[in-house]
Amino acid sequence: MKNLITSIFILSAGMSFAQPAKEKLREQLKEASFSQKFDVAQNLMLDKIYIDALYVWEILLEEDEKNANLHYKSGLCYILLNRESEALPSFEKAQFAVNKNYNPNSHLERNAPPEVMYYLAKANHINGETAKAQEQYTYFIENANDKHEKYNLAELGLKQCEVANKLMASPKNYTINNIGDVINTSFPEYSPVISIDGNVLYFTSKRLRADSSNYELKNTANGQYFEDVYMSYRNDNGSWSTPEYLGFCRPRRNDASISTSSDGQTVFVYQDVNGGDIYYSEMADTTFTSITPFPAAELNTEYFESHATISDDQNYLYFASDRPGGFGGLDIYRLKVLPNGEWSKAYNLGPTINSEFDEDSPFLGVDNKTMYFSSNGPSSMGGYDIFVSQVDDEDVWSTPINMGYPLNTVDDDIFYTTTADGRTGFYSSERLDGQGDKDIYTVFGDNDYIQNVAVLKGFIKMNDGSTIPSGIDIIVKDRANDDDGKVYRPRKRDGGYVLTLEPCHSYDLFYKLDDKTFHESELFVPCNSSYQELNHTIEMDLVSLSAERIFNTNGDQVTNNLDNGQQVDGETNNSNNQNAGNVKSGMVCNIVYKVQIGALTKELSPDLYNKFKPVSTEKTDLGYTRYFVGVYTTYKAAEAARKELLATFPDAFVVAYLNAVKISTTVARNVESGKVTCDESLYPEIKFVPDTPKSNHTQNNVSDAVSATASYEHYFGYNKDKFDYTDTEFRSFANRVKALTLTGQTVNIYVSSSASRVPTRSFKSNLELSAHRMNNGKAMLSKILKELDVDMSKVNIIEKEATVNGPTYKNDAVSNKLTYRKYQFIKFDIQK
Repeated sequence: MKNLITSIFILSAGMSFAQPAKEKLREQLKEASFSQKFDVAQNLMLDKIYIDALYVWEILLEEDEKNANLHYKSGLCYILLNRESEALPSFEKAQFAVNKNYNPNSHLERNAPPEVMYYLAKANHINGETAKAQEQYTYFIENANDKHEKYNLAELGLKQCEVANKLMASPKNYTINNIGDVINTSFPEYSPVISIDGNVLYFTSKRLRADSSNYELKNTANGQYFEDVYMSYRNDNGSWSTPEYLGFCRPRRNDASISTSSDGQTVFVYQDVNGGDIYYSEMADTTFTSITPFPAAELNTEYFESHATISDDQNYLYFASDRPGGFGGLDIYRLKVLPNGEWSKAYNLGPTINSEFDEDSPFLGVDNKTMYFSSNGPSSMGGYDIFVSQVDDEDVWSTPINMGYPLNTVDDDIFYTTTADGRTGFYSSERLDGQGDKDIYTVFGDNDYIQNVAVLKGFIKMNDGSTIPSGIDIIVKDRANDDDGKVYRPRKRDGGYVLTLEPCHSYDLFYKLDDKTFHESELFVPCNSSYQELNHTIEMDLVSLSAERIFNTNGDQVTNNLDNGQQVDGETNNSNNQNAGNVKSGMVCNIVYKVQIGALTKELSPDLYNKFKPVSTEKTDLGYTRYFVGVYTTYKAAEAARKELLATFPDAFVVAYLNAVKISTTVARNVESGKVTCDESLYPEIKFVPDTPKSNHTQNNVSDAVSATASYEHYFGYNKDKFDYTDTEFRSFANRVKALTLTGQTVNIYVSSSASRVPTRSFKSNLELSAHRMNNGKAMLSKILKELDVDMSKVNIIEKEATVNGPTYKNDAVSNKLTYRKYQFIKFDIQK
């Protein structure tokens, strides 16, 4: 018998575990008696080789299919393999033969123990059958001794079923999507970790590596590959790159992702050594190669440390541990950096957060106050649920809030992380639409836990498309502080960077390569109490060691052609009509007007506009088509056509072109009237990079077109901080806001402004000029919306950023007016 068990263990240690493994076990056991097979399975369970134990129980069930004990032990294996939902059939068959005098070690025992009712309730609970689970939990509680090890867990399960019923009756407005087959496979994927800019994803997978280096190396306990940490980058088009496992992963060792620094350049890893410890690795160039225990004396102990997360400012580390002195199970603790640079002693967050059960996987929001974590206590729907709590200035944590169904389910919901705004989360779950086993999902919600913080996200891109050089630093100096500022480093692979700012503060940003400044910017963050997100993309020329900021326009790249024209409204634009005679020598000045009637994703019926020929269209990167009618040589004729179209197209507006390049109608009318000289300075030579659209616009009719044009821009002359709010395009933008509010939607309009570096003569500083442009623009938008009788309770006008940008001034305000003009603007962006 001893030789048989030894041979089985040797077989188990050397095999890949799948159906062939079961058949090999069957062959090995073909001469064994029932009692010998029973003892083999028992010993496999004692040695935690649960997958093989399950195979042997299943082989025994082929000999005695009505044996309740064998069904019970098979169900236990599913539980121990974390495949609880699969245990239900086994416990359903075992429940009809229960013996209080159950003998777990005898092959003659054909009954199940009383706790089978607890496990049956738990299996139904996990499968969403809460009514059945409540009956079975109650039955177990009424028939078991209150000293039974499962008694308290049954009471807990009963409470959790009540929570589940309540939360499922009032589901929250979450949109949950499988992240897709680039990330997910038929193997388990879980523990996702996202950088706060949403562009770097780490996760854990028990998959076969692409290089097959772990092909014959599987965990004997569960028959799966060992855990590896994978990394994927979000591409410019929003898709994810092919994941690669990190260099420190070893094929015979479990390495699991648990958190990352805000910029994604440091990753924290769990290893099941010394009871379970926390390690970290820092990116070297574009890869991770080494891993080190985190250097805090009170973090890793001989006990189980399962998870850790570091604050955005890297002054606090939150972690979970089951060390003595806690409230029970896993508790969440905190370390902080002391004035001498060392880490403090571990501080238990207390009974508001921790319970007699398990609290795990803390994740701290970018505001350093909002903490998400998981708990399997009585406020959960079942297993672990995700909760959120916030700490105040007195270091008091709020009562944790269950984040609700369907984010939370009756099974384990854990390892939740979010992007900076807290509204886009990543977590793992087992769902019907999965690729197999656990998959990673994104969840979009409308919560607003993150407040009073601004995040600046951006990229440094090379003008030749190459990878950014090493040695780039971004120095951020808060003008309110007398220090050298904070240093941030962009990611080498994609040039991405992310940093946090305080509202109501002014900053100087210096972009340096090997201590030489190649770009600088001034930034004022408005005094909003809500979360703010800013986006700056810098294009660098390594030869001249210079750079300029690239401004985004919601998807339309501006070039000097008709199809991709962008209106530019400048008070200093000098233009004239060819017919007016005030034209620069040799300059052709052909002004025409059209009426834009809509922007749709579906084809517009010609019956609606046939009388206004000719008809022209423009395709955009967002997937919709702009429709234009007519070609008019005077604004008066175009406006007459627009008024005639209003009955069918209430948002129709006039657009103007100078030599086939779109310009502001205000400028065109000045050209037409002969007020200004027509020269090359009128052309919008502004450089734009398209944003990746976050969602597809689906317009099914004319009224849907209101969401297509989501921004308005105006370009100022020197020292100017106001513009004509009756401008046709601005009024059309306001009408779009009105149309959205009439559908019942709340519309958020973000206002950003910029000044060039040409010294102002009218304000204390160029940053003050930029702030005035933003404030005046906000006031003018409010004024026109009120004139249009817009319900202002459905409109939020939010100050986003006031900046100073562009090249250093070289006493060339006149000769380089066009160069500076593209940094003198105000922009309004609609977000529903």
